[in-house]
Amino acid sequence: MYREVLFALGGNVALLAAVSWLIKSILTHILSKDIETYKQTLKAASDKAIIEHDTVFRSLHAKRADIIANLHSQFVEVGNCLNSVNNNLQNQKSRGLSPEILAEESGQLMKCLSPCLDYFFKNKLYYSLDLSNKIESLLLECIAVATLTAVTQEHDLSSAPFVLQETFDSLDKATIPERISKIVSDFNVTIKEIENTFRTIVGITE
Repeated sequence: MYREVLFALGGNVALLAAVSWLIKSILTHILSKDIETYKQTLKAASDKAIIEHDTVFRSLHAKRADIIANLHSQFVEVGNCLNSVNNNLQNQKSRGLSPEILAEESGQLMKCLSPCLDYFFKNKLYYSLDLSNKIESLLLECIAVATLTAVTQEHDLSSAPFVLQETFDSLDKATIPERISKIVSDFNVTIKEIENTFRTIVGITE
């Protein structure tokens, strides 16, 4: 084939070199164009993936902020009930009275706790592990506070589960105000952590 090309060109080496350079230039141009097209295709695919990831991330970010804000509102209600119980107990203590948690107080606390517990356990994944554990522990302690009505009013606990009877029997009634005061203190600290988490998510730094 090369022989025929050389023959057609009359054996002109200079002309052959020029033709070779031209063919090489054309091929280089075509290849460069293909490479550039490929680069643009890759960039477009990369940009699309980044946009899709950013969209999903922003959506989850917004949902997380919304969930934390909703739980905070419910936590505030639980906190108000808990503070009411604590204030009454501290007032009783200052007057030298035996601690007593009214049925109305524990009933109101449970009324606030029920939706809060349900909402929290459905959305635990949106909290850091540390904060999630703190919230769960505090909510369970709040349930315990609500059940202390039976102890402070010396109800008949014979029908209660044996483990619960044992727990109540071993509980020093006089220490209840201090125990609940500690729970309230921990509760208020955790509310601040929830608030700080929300502010971090939405970018509020001041």
